[in-house]
Amino acid sequence: MNGIVLRIVIFCFLLLVATVQWGGVRTEAGGKTQKPGHELYSAPDRTVVLNRVALGKKAAPYTTFTSIDIPGAEFVGVTANNNRGQIVGAFLDEAGWHGFLLQNGDVTEINIPGMVDIRIQDINNSGVMIGTMMDVSNSSIVAFVLKGQTWTTLPSPLEPLGINDKGEIVGDYYGDDGRIHGFLFDQGEVTTIDVPGAENTWIEDINNRGDMVGAHGYSIFPPHSGFVLSHGVFNTIDHPSGFSTSMRGINNRGKTVGVFAFDAGWKSFVFYRGQFSHTLVFPDTTGEGVGTLTESINDRGQIAGTYQDASGNARGFLLE
Repeated sequence: MNGIVLRIVIFCFLLLVATVQWGGVRTEAGGKTQKPGHELYSAPDRTVVLNRVALGKKAAPYTTFTSIDIPGAEFVGVTANNNRGQIVGAFLDEAGWHGFLLQNGDVTEINIPGMVDIRIQDINNSGVMIGTMMDVSNSSIVAFVLKGQTWTTLPSPLEPLGINDKGEIVGDYYGDDGRIHGFLFDQGEVTTIDVPGAENTWIEDINNRGDMVGAHGYSIFPPHSGFVLSHGVFNTIDHPSGFSTSMRGINNRGKTVGVFAFDAGWKSFVFYRGQFSHTLVFPDTTGEGVGTLTESINDRGQIAGTYQDASGNARGFLLE
C-alpha cells in the first residue's frame, strides 16, 4: 500500500517486524467534520518519557539527542516536526494504532469519532496535520486533513505524506495500472507526479518553495533511489555507502534528510547543496546509528524520526 508500505519495508529491514496493515477499501472524499462539542484534542492523558542526552564531538554539529517513548507502547514512530516544536506520529499498543501530538513535553492522542488506527504523517507550521485512519463502520481507509477541531477527507485513493505552510499536500497513490504514483494536491486539484522512467514513485515531503523529496524504484522492495524535485527538475540521490536510498524530509532552506540501506541495516544522513554533509550518529542504538529512520527536518535544523534502541525497541527521537 504505497507510502506506508515503503515505511514498513524499511522497518522490516530496520526492526525485522512488519507494521500492521489495513485490508479495507478507500473511501471517496466527503468533507466530513467532527460533531459539535467533540474534542479531537483531549487533555494530555498519556505519559511520555523524554530522555535527553548530550552528544560528543563525533556528532557535531548536533549536540543533543532526545529519545521519545510512551510507556505501554510496543512501537513509537515519529513522522514530523515543525518550527513551533510540535512533533507528531503514531504509536502501537494492545488496542491498535494511535495518532499523537507532542508539544511542551506533553503527549496528546488525536481522537476522531468513528475512526481507529489513526496515523499522523505530517504537520505544518500552522499546526495543520495530515494522515490516514480506518472507518469502523466499513473498515475503509480514510485520508484526512486535520485543522484545529475540524477534519476533512481527501479524494480516494490518495495517501498524504507531506504538507507545507501553503496547504499543498504530497504523497502517493496506487493507480489502476498497478503502479505507485506521486501526487500534488492543491486547492482541490490533484496532479500526478512521476519520476521519468520510474516504475513506482513515492513523494514524502514538500517545502514552501514547492521542492519535493522522495524515492523511486521498480518494486516496493529495495533497491530504491532517492530524489529531489526542484524547479521541475528531478535530481537522483544515491548514497555511496548503500544499495538503497530514500529521501524523507526537506525544510524551507532546501536541507534534506534521508536514509540508506547497507548490509548491516539502515543509517540516516543529511543532504544539502549536492553533498552528503553528515551521517547521523545516535546514542543507545544498535551501533553508530544503525537502525535509524529520519523523517523530518525543520528550519532550525532539528531532525525527527524513529530509531531502534539497543534493546531492539522502536522509539521516536529529536536531534538538535
